[in-house]
Order: sequence, then C-alpha cells, then structure tokens
Amino acid sequence: GGSANLTAYLDNRLTGDIRGAPVIASQPPSEQVAAGTTAVLPAVALGTQPLYYQWYFNQTNKLTDNLRITGSQSNILAIANAQLSDAGVYTLLVTNSAGPVLSSNAVLSVTTNLTWVGIVSGDWFNPTNWSPMGVPGPGYTLNITGGNINLTAPVTLNGQLNWSGGTITGSPLTVGSGGVLNISGYVALGAALTNAGTVNWLSGNLEVYNQNAATLYPVVNAAGGLFNIRCDYSLYQNWGYTNTLFENDGLVEKLANGGTT
Repeated sequence: GGSANLTAYLDNRLTGDIRGAPVIASQPPSEQVAAGTTAVLPAVALGTQPLYYQWYFNQTNKLTDNLRITGSQSNILAIANAQLSDAGVYTLLVTNSAGPVLSSNAVLSVTTNLTWVGIVSGDWFNPTNWSPMGVPGPGYTLNITGGNINLTAPVTLNGQLNWSGGTITGSPLTVGSGGVLNISGYVALGAALTNAGTVNWLSGNLEVYNQNAATLYPVVNAAGGLFNIRCDYSLYQNWGYTNTLFENDGLVEKLANGGTT
C-alpha cells in the first residue's frame, strides 16, 4: 500500500499530474531580441487538469492571437517580427477549477543595437553572426570590434556603425544621408565605401586594399557627405596601384591636433 502510493506520487510528480491549484514550475524568462525577429516566452505550469492560460502585456492588456502573436492562450507565447512597441512586461495567468496563479514578470526588450560576433561565418546577413540575433536594418546601431565581415550584397546604413577593428569586404558599403560611420581603430576595407552622410574618423589607420587593378575599392565622399577627420593617422593602400583612392565631392574637415593625416 505505502510503496504503491509513493510510486504513484512520484509518477505524478514526473509527469506533471499534480492535483490542486496551479503552480508555475518554470517562470517565463526575460529576453532581449533584435527588432524583426521572433520573441518566445515559455512557461511550465502544473496542477489539476485542465489548465487554462492567458497572457497579458503590461499587466492589463489581454493578448489574443493575430498575424504576429501566437500562443496567447497557451504556455508558450511567440511574437513574430518583434517591434519596439512590443517591448514591455509580459505575465501569464494560469487557472483551473481550484483557482488562479499569476507568473512573475517577464521583461521583453526589443533592440536595434547589434554587435558583431561572427559565430558561424563572415556573412553580414546571417542573423546568428549578430548579438542579439538578427539581420541589421538600415536604421540600426551596429558595433564591430573585430573579425572578417563579408557583404554578400550591397549595404546602406542610415543608422550608426561603430567600427573599431576588423575587415569588411565584398559588395559596396554606403553611408546614407542619415547615417553615421565612426572609425576608432585600425580597420581594413576591401569594399567600395561611399559616404553621403557622416564619417567620423576618430583614430587608427584606415587600410584600403585592392587585390588587383580590376577590383579597386575607392573611398568616395559624395555630395552632401561630411568626412570628419579627428585623428593623425593614415588612409593607405596595401597594393601599389595608382588609381584614385579617395574622391571628395562633399566636405572634408580636419579637426585633430594639427598633425598630418
């Protein structure tokens, strides 16, 4: 009798068949995701079946499923194509015949600030190479401190790129009229760079390398662009071709300590 009851109790514990008011055994975690990706908030509840679930946003907004939200009446909430407006506090209410229980707060942060980690490859467009995971949008703030980054398609920046190390190669990189590129370390460029916004060259040599005479990568400061030199470092080519390296159709300023760039 006693051993059989203990076995049944343990079986119920292992299978989640626990009788009584609901208990949240695993609280939904807080999470940070990149804008445009999917946020997933899981929870585990135990208690007398059936259990009923309802997710809330910012305490009082009762969620329902739609084109982006699924699982609003389940233990796993998913928000596709996360937007900045989705950031906030999420809670799960679980009820059964014995009563309700409310989860702890899960704080969802949605960011457009990504840092290059290059986990699986050098592909700019692979979301796993950025933290948090996501593909950069044109208005994002991006941080690159090292690594070999390959632009498999042209990229236009209308946000901010903070570049302090590493190499960017491949398709053309354009700083749009609303974009800012901050260079603050030794970096290497194996792609054409066109600036129609603002480049702040704060420190470090900028190396433009051309593999052969047919693939030259100029730096072009386009009309309306500001190329702001705030250092006494060098822009140079690591191959001996004499083709145009820097073309200025905008404004170049030198705001360093009077040294030579």
